[in-house]
Amino acid sequence: MGLINYQFNQYLEVQRQNDFAVAANNYYLENRTWDGVDNYLREQQLLPPLNEVNPPPQPLYW
Repeated sequence: MGLINYQFNQYLEVQRQNDFAVAANNYYLENRTWDGVDNYLREQQLLPPLNEVNPPPQPLYW
């Protein structure tokens, strides 16, 4: 059970990282700037709200 749980969590983490990277890339392609990308990613629920205490680590893969 432990291995299956670990592998499933790994799968979810890869999916979150991919969603983040795709959204960030699309934002840049549409806007030709990184300005405002943090607000866009929060709207997409890919970054935590600014007021969240101890948010989970966010992927930094570009």
